[in-house]
Amino acid sequence: MTASTPKDISASVRQRLTNHASKSKEDFQVVLAQYGFERLLYRLCQSPHADPPYLIPRGHEYIIDANYESFHMELLSICNKCKCMILVSSYNVDLYNTFLTPKNGWRKRSIATRTRGTTGRDHLRTEILWENRHFTKAVKSGHVPVRLSFKEGKNNKINPSR
Repeated sequence: MTASTPKDISASVRQRLTNHASKSKEDFQVVLAQYGFERLLYRLCQSPHADPPYLIPRGHEYIIDANYESFHMELLSICNKCKCMILVSSYNVDLYNTFLTPKNGWRKRSIATRTRGTTGRDHLRTEILWENRHFTKAVKSGHVPVRLSFKEGKNNKINPSR
């Protein structure tokens, strides 16, 4: 951590977003959603895996959260338009089942998993993975078309074999 890095990054980001919303006279939830989408798109550029906040009832909230339907509707709409590989993980939620359909080019798989709650207890869960047609095609061909950026190439980053 550098001298300029805040100790509580989440609180710092939230405060900057709050300040931006106030200054631009925009609703904080709209600013938060825009920030979330920008971060998601950035992460999709780094990895074909999208792990959005779960749209399920839970006993707590995160400092920066998107546990509301409009965020997920816009996210899923963007995922349906993407022309790159995408793997979305979530739980079995009706909204996701409505957007990520075979007709829209998605394959759905279930995997048994285990999560740890805030109390430290483990819970058995069924995670759902939705793979878009580009992801499925890459897996079937055995070739995942991931390219290094100019900066990664310059720094001699080695992409792991896939």
